[in-house]
Amino acid sequence: AENSAKLQEVEDQILRVLSTSEGNILEDGEAVTILQESKRVSDDIGEKQKVAAKTEASIDKARVDYNPIAKHASVLFFTVVEIGNIDPMYQYSLAYFIQLFLRSIKESPKQKGWDVPTRSKALSDHFTYFLFTNVCRSLFEKDKVLFAFKLAVNLRMADGLVDAGELRFLLTGGVAVGDNPHANPAPQWLSEKSWTELCLLNDLSAFSGIRTSVSSNLPAWRKVQESHSPHLEMLPEDWGGGGYNGRLTIFQRLLVLRALRPDKLV
Repeated sequence: AENSAKLQEVEDQILRVLSTSEGNILEDGEAVTILQESKRVSDDIGEKQKVAAKTEASIDKARVDYNPIAKHASVLFFTVVEIGNIDPMYQYSLAYFIQLFLRSIKESPKQKGWDVPTRSKALSDHFTYFLFTNVCRSLFEKDKVLFAFKLAVNLRMADGLVDAGELRFLLTGGVAVGDNPHANPAPQWLSEKSWTELCLLNDLSAFSGIRTSVSSNLPAWRKVQESHSPHLEMLPEDWGGGGYNGRLTIFQRLLVLRALRPDKLV
């Protein structure tokens, strides 16, 4: 803005000289001096504008490069705000959040030669842990696990790695409309509630076919259901592809666990 104002002033001065000069302007010493000075100022302003343009481009690039950490921080902030729904005592201001963020920038690991993505990832990881540990100091013990869960889920959802429908199922078990039209294939060990939830789970795209898999592989699914550590059991080969390396993510396995053994989620 300052350069533009000076440039406008120079242009006005040149026009004033041209309009007031009489005869041959090259013979007017004062006019020539003014024009030469105007050219010098104009060239100086032009160089400053080039530098300013490069600086602005550099700032814009840095803004784009560090945009992921900004998005990451926004998810963390709104997660912290959400825990006020757990207990009204859990209130954290934006000023407090920014203070922690600035401290994390200073204290996070950094190495010479790191590119922006590496630095951004290191800062995101450090701030997530730094925020978690600081907020947990003011939480009741029973609420710390819930806060950790909300942090993990919200970050995964922001990255598109957790489906909103799957999260709703994990929290509610789904909502059945009317009676279940599919008969329970093993009522002696599979409760009606678990069977209904498996049928509802089958409606989610990632779990399409799980109802048929349970019906046709009862011994394998019973092993999972009756295990002392069902969360560690491998799912049947046709479904889980060998458990953790199969078609389900770790988060999606929690949905199966909720349907079969909800006691293990408490």
